[in-house]
Amino acid sequence: MITFFLPVLVGLPSVLATSGGHCPPTGPVLPQPAIPSNIDLFKLNSQFERIVHNASESFNTTENSFSVLLTTKNGTLYQYHHSAPVRDPAGVKKVDGDSVYRVCSVTKVFNVLTLLLNAGKLLDTPVTAYVPELEGNRVYEDVTLRMLTSQISGVPRRGYAFDRATTNPKTWEDGGFPVPDKKDLPPCDIIGGDVCSRAQFFENLKRNQLMWLPGDKVAYSDQAYILLGMVMQNITGKPFSQLLHDSITKPLDMPITGFTQPNHSKAVISLGAGRVLWDQSIGNFNATAGLFSTPNELGTFVRAIMNHKLLSAAKTRQWMHSAEFAGSFSMFVGAPWEIMRISNLTPDNRPIDIYTKSGSMPGWGAYIFILPDYDVGGVIAVSGDAADPASLKLLDMITTTVVPIVDGLARQQARKTYGGQYVAKCGDNACKNEKAASLELVVDNGPGLKIKSWVNNGKSIVKTLASSKGVKPEEVDLRLYPVGEDDRWRLGIETLLRKPDVARKPSDVCMNWFQVDSMRWATLPIDEFDFEIKGGRVAACSSPSGSCSHCSLAFGWKLLGTAVFSLVIRITSSPSTIQNRLVEVALAAGTKGLTCFAARVCDSHDHDARDTPTLVLTRRTRKECFGISDNDRKGDIVVEVYLAGAAVLNSGRLESRRSSLTLGSLVYIACTLPKKDLFVRSWLIGKIESTETIRQELVF
Repeated sequence: MITFFLPVLVGLPSVLATSGGHCPPTGPVLPQPAIPSNIDLFKLNSQFERIVHNASESFNTTENSFSVLLTTKNGTLYQYHHSAPVRDPAGVKKVDGDSVYRVCSVTKVFNVLTLLLNAGKLLDTPVTAYVPELEGNRVYEDVTLRMLTSQISGVPRRGYAFDRATTNPKTWEDGGFPVPDKKDLPPCDIIGGDVCSRAQFFENLKRNQLMWLPGDKVAYSDQAYILLGMVMQNITGKPFSQLLHDSITKPLDMPITGFTQPNHSKAVISLGAGRVLWDQSIGNFNATAGLFSTPNELGTFVRAIMNHKLLSAAKTRQWMHSAEFAGSFSMFVGAPWEIMRISNLTPDNRPIDIYTKSGSMPGWGAYIFILPDYDVGGVIAVSGDAADPASLKLLDMITTTVVPIVDGLARQQARKTYGGQYVAKCGDNACKNEKAASLELVVDNGPGLKIKSWVNNGKSIVKTLASSKGVKPEEVDLRLYPVGEDDRWRLGIETLLRKPDVARKPSDVCMNWFQVDSMRWATLPIDEFDFEIKGGRVAACSSPSGSCSHCSLAFGWKLLGTAVFSLVIRITSSPSTIQNRLVEVALAAGTKGLTCFAARVCDSHDHDARDTPTLVLTRRTRKECFGISDNDRKGDIVVEVYLAGAAVLNSGRLESRRSSLTLGSLVYIACTLPKKDLFVRSWLIGKIESTETIRQELVF
């Protein structure tokens, strides 16, 4: 018995929707999918093979080695490695998951996490309190540790490093820049030269102005994280390298990851600048860009973040949020996350947040990334002269291929678990009129669980809500979104107005976040739904509004049935040409009895004197289907047939419903198995001529 107590919702304030009429909350709109280890990533693998075997100017795989790793919370899902033919022969012979790369500014994520683990309560204190060289410096007195972590401190970017007068002066001089006086050239922190001492670092830092006012605008700064490394050393009394080891790499068993150069035989080293920088110490810049690591160890690190191994779940959620806008609708900056928001990857076209941290220097490029909506993360590492653009191209390939796959899994699994029709039950007893209260949940191409129909006391709640907003029922959309724990969900009520993708005036803005918990009934939130899952299906559903003492005020739901198997056929020719053709579905009960059902397209002379062809389902015995006896058939099988979404068969009894079967119609054959030991033996025996099967889907 499934009971779901929920007060009637009326008079909720109108909410303006965004693109496509949907205005979901940020984050997952369905539970993150359980991703099988044998997931088909053929398309992704094919793209990698294509770029390897068809090297181009935009991705020179002759000189660029790379590694890609995908991971879930549970373990590595996929790896691909390419060993460039042209590379340093002293390095690794064949690139794999244990090969070592410089990962450059990916170091910044380790830096911030080390700070959060050791001095997280000090984020809003000024940097001048922990760096003696800046004590009393008015320029830095308003710069806080939080600003340093989030790229809003205004601290100059690199100091002496990569000064154009030292890296490629002739090109710039030919372009109009004056020939510099030698005394004006950087004395240290240049490729092939000496590293700067701490004194030289601060001498240069203090003679420069801040890029922006503290806390005002985003601007990328390497030196901000150098300062954070010094802050942590002053607070704890340990060198930053030791602190990082004790806080992260040792607990996570990442022995290679660190600032000590590994053996050349394990390294992926390109020729040119990459070869020079592999051997060069970068001194103060270690705290911002100095880590060496492997794809496997970075995968371990990404999993640790997703599993909250080092930070609590609440602190991780707080960390995994944007801190600042970055001048566009699709780029945000965190601490130190580079958050890309892409909105064309899923059927609902909602924004998908990709949390990344890039790293690059001449000869090297890297990314770690996390897709919080799906609990998927990954690693990209490239070694070569064009490593930076190559790493971004790989990120493009991965996200545009993987997101649609895992989003499809999330929808399929949610459809299996939550989708179905429910009727009201009050406490442990049936309501006087079960048909007076009902609920249907579906997973469509929109976000979340859609409430397709909702009736209480014989009245449509959807219609009532629409009337309260002054719109038609078809213009209101009710959807459930997961809270993220204990299978709690929140109801979103949206008015389906066609809004522009980009807000051009304040009234275009999505404001659904104002409406969460905006109304209560008897002290409890009326927009909260609680599901109890057993064996992969909804076993119970309840609302915090309490037990049902009056069916008019609160009611529950009993699951009528859900499709565990569906065959969808699109009619592509005139119905008259496919009359009396059969689609036969065979279902198995246990290891023995089989029952076959045949769906026949009939004309008006075959059934019910209808004006248009329809679909008739008839039960056939195993002998008729397969020439075998019908003995020992176990259990009953309930079959529901849908014509363009309208149910015409309920619990084996044909009901008279008028539905046109025309060109383009979708015919759904959904079979509900009431016993857990039932399974599909064969799902398509015959075939309708002149049709196209567009989906054969097992959704156990």
